[in-house]
Amino acid sequence: SDPESWEFLLSRVMLEEVKKERRKVFTTEDQWREHAERVERFEASALETMQSKRKSMERIAPLWARLADGTISLEEKQGILKKALEYDPANRMIPGALAYYSAALEAWPEARELLKKFPKKEGRPNALWLRLQLLEAQILHYQGLEAEAEAELNEACRRIRDPWFLAL
Repeated sequence: SDPESWEFLLSRVMLEEVKKERRKVFTTEDQWREHAERVERFEASALETMQSKRKSMERIAPLWARLADGTISLEEKQGILKKALEYDPANRMIPGALAYYSAALEAWPEARELLKKFPKKEGRPNALWLRLQLLEAQILHYQGLEAEAEAELNEACRRIRDPWFLAL
């Protein structure tokens, strides 16, 4: 996750708790040494990942600033997002935003292709997941595919467990 995110900070706190518990059971010098080496490798890997993410963020920041410009066209915004996706292919928000811009331009097949890139069955449903499920159903509706749109909505409803989303 992003080094500035709450998920990252929470995971670091939990990691420290796990390390404390593990240190309680070490009885030999070899166990301590092996643990220290593993922690060193992990810390080096985490640092490398953070540095890579920071470099990526530096490249992508001007694109986000340009995207925020309200005077540019939807087509230009699509181009910016496609470039941002090249820099940050793991960012799940970008294909979602691209799908919305494609739908706004009535490029239904392109929007649906972008929606297919977003995993439907991984992790827990969140606001982005719900928006994209509704967008896909709406696109199917606009294309006159009522049965498919209804099936999409029904599948989304079956996956929702969160009471707040269920209320919607």
